[in-house]
Amino acid sequence: MSSILKSLRSQGYLVSLDDFGSGYSSLTMLKDVQIDVIKMDQGFFTDLTTNEQGMVAIQHVIAMAKDLGITSIAEGVESEEQAKMLASMGCDGVQGYFYSQPLEVREYEQLLGDDTPRCFL
Repeated sequence: MSSILKSLRSQGYLVSLDDFGSGYSSLTMLKDVQIDVIKMDQGFFTDLTTNEQGMVAIQHVIAMAKDLGITSIAEGVESEEQAKMLASMGCDGVQGYFYSQPLEVREYEQLLGDDTPRCFL
């Protein structure tokens, strides 16, 4: 798998590790595969504002990603409080129902307008 990912990266593709923190997405992947983006699983954020242990874990995941030169994205953000807390922790980006429900490409482009750069993660 690593040689395929290296080939894709050499062609300009980004490698994203989805649902980090659950299932097969583990620290071993960060050690063994050059990743550009980690998308942290929404399970991290269900009780983010009340779970001190969870907040510490997320802070360290974000800091580790920064140290490795990896962009961090939080999935499943549903409140302004969560978004602000993640921003204060240095999370690079968030996605979730707080901002929008899933959209068709055409609807997304209309939402952004003509002058907005396109970046799909």
